[in-house]
Amino acid sequence: MARTVPFVRMPPARASCASALTLVPWHEWIMYVQIQTGYNTDRGPAWISRVRFSKTWRTAYWRSRTLARGQAFDSNFYDVDTREEF
Repeated sequence: MARTVPFVRMPPARASCASALTLVPWHEWIMYVQIQTGYNTDRGPAWISRVRFSKTWRTAYWRSRTLARGQAFDSNFYDVDTREEF
């Protein structure tokens, strides 16, 4: 007979921490973002910040920019307005 492990809900360490976790949707990630346009491979400016994704994961929203998924050699996304590659 298989052993079952009961689910134990641990109380949050701080109430503000628990409420902040419930406000972050599952399609918002903390990611490494780097500009590829105008720089050699992996030499552009980079940030670690929050990136939101659309429901289909084809569009990303980062720092008031709209990034669409692209098929470039060095980049995964490009800025819809400026065509910069990320």
